[in-house]
Amino acid sequence: RSQKFFPVLIYGILILSFVIVSLSYKIAANDISGISWFLILILVSAYLTERKTTYVLFFLASTSAVYISFSMEAKAYAVRDIIYGILPLLVALFFTQFYEARNIHSKRMQRILNEELKKKVQNTTAELSVSEDRFRNLVENLSDWVWETDKYGTFSYSSPSVQQLLGYEPLEIEGSSYSSFLCEVALSKRKGFFEKYFKKNKPFKNQIIKAIHKDGSPVMLEISGQPILNREGEFSGYRGVSRDISERIKAEETRRESQKKLDTLLNATTDTVFLSDPNGIFLSVNNALAERCRMKKEELIGKSILEISQTESLTERVSKLKNVLATKQPLRWEEKYNDRYLDNSFYPILGDDGEVSQIAVFSKDITKQKQSEVERERLLQAIDQSSETIVITDKDGTIQYVNPSFTKVTGYTSEEAIGQNPRILKSDKHGEKFYNTMWTALTNGETWFGQLINKKKDGSLYTEEVTISPVRDALRETVNYVAVKRDITAEIKMEETLRQAQKMEAVGIMAGGIAHDFNNNLAIILGNVELSLRSSPANSKITARLEDAKTAALRARDLVEQILIYSRQGSQVLKPVQIDLVIDETLKLLRSTIPTTVKIKKTITDQSQDIIIHADSTQLQEILINFCNNAVHAMDDNGEISITLDVVDVKLTDIPAHYERPSGQYAKLRVQDTGSGMSPDTLK
Repeated sequence: RSQKFFPVLIYGILILSFVIVSLSYKIAANDISGISWFLILILVSAYLTERKTTYVLFFLASTSAVYISFSMEAKAYAVRDIIYGILPLLVALFFTQFYEARNIHSKRMQRILNEELKKKVQNTTAELSVSEDRFRNLVENLSDWVWETDKYGTFSYSSPSVQQLLGYEPLEIEGSSYSSFLCEVALSKRKGFFEKYFKKNKPFKNQIIKAIHKDGSPVMLEISGQPILNREGEFSGYRGVSRDISERIKAEETRRESQKKLDTLLNATTDTVFLSDPNGIFLSVNNALAERCRMKKEELIGKSILEISQTESLTERVSKLKNVLATKQPLRWEEKYNDRYLDNSFYPILGDDGEVSQIAVFSKDITKQKQSEVERERLLQAIDQSSETIVITDKDGTIQYVNPSFTKVTGYTSEEAIGQNPRILKSDKHGEKFYNTMWTALTNGETWFGQLINKKKDGSLYTEEVTISPVRDALRETVNYVAVKRDITAEIKMEETLRQAQKMEAVGIMAGGIAHDFNNNLAIILGNVELSLRSSPANSKITARLEDAKTAALRARDLVEQILIYSRQGSQVLKPVQIDLVIDETLKLLRSTIPTTVKIKKTITDQSQDIIIHADSTQLQEILINFCNNAVHAMDDNGEISITLDVVDVKLTDIPAHYERPSGQYAKLRVQDTGSGMSPDTLK
């Protein structure tokens, strides 16, 4: 570059030197001004017209030479004339060299720019190629069908995905129109679509059409398209995407069908059901809620749950709603609405962000249930306070409930009884046949009534009057058994006592009549015995026998007196009696009547010797005689009878309540034998 501009610099210095010399000599330039400006104009014209510098230099050199020759001929040769002749030439040469240098520099810069532009074009072309390959790979690997059409609707490009969607190869699609793949019904319905968008060159999005697969099956497509414009802005076709939404359509139809069934189900229930947003705004409601609010379903949508709440329940509902939003957990509570009781349940529905997006609310009218609970509570109180025993079992006989009377009667607490079988009370007083009969009646749905002898926790027996009834559900299936039982042990004893009293009363009446007749006959016997004794010699056998007869007659008379007392026709007289003497006298009488194979053993302790009691000696003798005679019969006339008299200290707690006797020392008379003893029935 310095080589190109060096001549220009030299010429510039020379021109500047001539200018300075001319000014220093005050040279007038009028005579050459015209030609100088002429030369400058020629140079500018050559520069502007981009003429070759060779011709310009030749012209300038010729002109300068002519001018110098003219000057030398016309006037005397002078230095200034030479300067005036050479100066335009130098100026011309300067501009010529300057232009040449500029032209060379411009060409070099143009070459550099062309090379850079070429590189950029190559790089851009490579990038476009890579981008095109990337775009093509992306399009060809998309599951969606990417396509292009010309302005007439004929496919000019089709991605390979069309084979999966419609069964056609891309080459089969290219050159065909969109209408070739639509069914007749869909085509007739979509005519307006093609006229609206294709003919008016408008973009379209998410349009649903029904296409025909190559195998003839229908395919639901969702298509979107954008018009393609050329450089002049003219419409040249469409570029778009189509995707198979058959499964989505089916899913939506299934969802709509499910929603329809759900709406039918929710509208069929008497419970109120609705869906709200987190602010309590109704999104969906069922018929029951609309009826309860006395509004149409459409009127409720968009309203707040707080708008239909009463003032007294407003605060509570707001609190419950905030609780569900904060905890994201279901919530259930009861409230009173007007004169009804409602069982409400809030169920939060979480969105993708984990926050509550909706709330499902279920409200059930439990007024009747509340009333039933009140009645049930009253019934339970009545059962708990009942004096009769009530037992509830399941269908298998497992105890589920007992009232407090059960504990009072049996001794088992409710905790001990619940979960057990009523067999815990079994006394083995009833045979298997008895229980089979009872369960046969119950399993047939019948009520069983009868008496059971059961055993308490302490082992004692008691008798109860029982009524067992099956409890059936709505399907008439037995689900429980209820037993109502009444302890009749005391009643049975009372009835037995009454029967015994009635029996004894009858015996007493009969005995009284017999005693009167027997007493009359006995008086005759005693009178004759007395007369015989008076006429009999003393200490004779006859007298001794008559004395025995008299004693027996007197004892018989006392016996008659006892019969009269028993029959309440006589009075009992208690006298001081030495009990050991009564025992000796009684044994003396018994010895003659008891077989010799039966031994009699008498034991009288030192404390009981000569003891005196207030008693009826005759009754005492009768008791002792009866005991001994019973013992002889129990031993089958072979064995030993032991008679023991002792003194014992009796505490007040040892005396039965129905005997009004003080504590202290009592005479204890005991008769034992070696026989088999009495049976329970005999003892009873």
